[in-house]
Amino acid sequence: MVNQDLVSVVVCSYNNEKYVLDCLNSIFDQSYKNIELLISDDCSIDKTYDIIKEWCELNNDRFVRCYYKRNDTNIGISINFNSILKFAEGKYIKILAADDILLKDAIKLEFDYLNNNLQDQIVYANCIVISENDTYPLNSVDKKEIFYKTIPKSGYNLVSSLIKSCFIAAPTVMFRGNTFKEFGYFREDLSFEDWEYWIRLSKNGARIGYLNSIVLAYRIYVGSSSHTGFGKKGEDRFIKNSLTEEKILLENKEYWEYDTFQLFWTRVFNNIIKYNYKNAYDVFYNNIKYVHSIKVRLKLILFKLNLSKIFYRRQAE
Repeated sequence: MVNQDLVSVVVCSYNNEKYVLDCLNSIFDQSYKNIELLISDDCSIDKTYDIIKEWCELNNDRFVRCYYKRNDTNIGISINFNSILKFAEGKYIKILAADDILLKDAIKLEFDYLNNNLQDQIVYANCIVISENDTYPLNSVDKKEIFYKTIPKSGYNLVSSLIKSCFIAAPTVMFRGNTFKEFGYFREDLSFEDWEYWIRLSKNGARIGYLNSIVLAYRIYVGSSSHTGFGKKGEDRFIKNSLTEEKILLENKEYWEYDTFQLFWTRVFNNIIKYNYKNAYDVFYNNIKYVHSIKVRLKLILFKLNLSKIFYRRQAE
């Protein structure tokens, strides 16, 4: 450990009592040893913070530093990450949600990559997708779905590609320690933190690297920040995220292709129909004019007439 540079692992949690131990234990078991662990709980209303506190008190000797805090109120993902990132002192920084799981060599692999690729500001990597039922330690990793089936893009000048799709899996990213001081912290006026940040890095000349190794288990389930889901909570999250996506697109119009906005709104309205989001339909109604697909327009007419079940089977929350 004496000869290793410090890596900061930053974890943000909110109502993750079912999964947080999986995340923390996977950090504990990392083959790379020189780690400081920083955790910020965003005023969970379940037992998440109690679990974190007890675990840290039992395992703080494993880390150079083990710091944890709980926000007095729920402040949201971007502000929560920013509030804890300012304590990070590592040469490199790894940020995680409390429901994701690191594979044993994750920190070592990404540390070595950044050490050997000095031109890259950040690196992202491949991962496997797990469900709400998977636990740590993981079984049959080689049988899980792989996130990237083909090699994704890396390098300089990725803005045009990022505008089309936020293709970087955020939990897989490792940052150089100076990234947030040089490029700023996450935007706190947006409902999610990652897409705008990758665009900002690329617009400002940062090179983004890709490591073709599986480093993480990315948990995607109904209720996670990466899953829309059915019901009112899912619809509220969908509205907020869609408004954020629209804002990011409008701020970067110079990078659009001819059909960028049309494709975005087509996707929004397809999801409105799929998840039966009536309130979202009313919120975004004026943007139907951007949908050029006759098929989607027909679906929207039927949706308004409560006949959308012709296309999608409604599911309970």
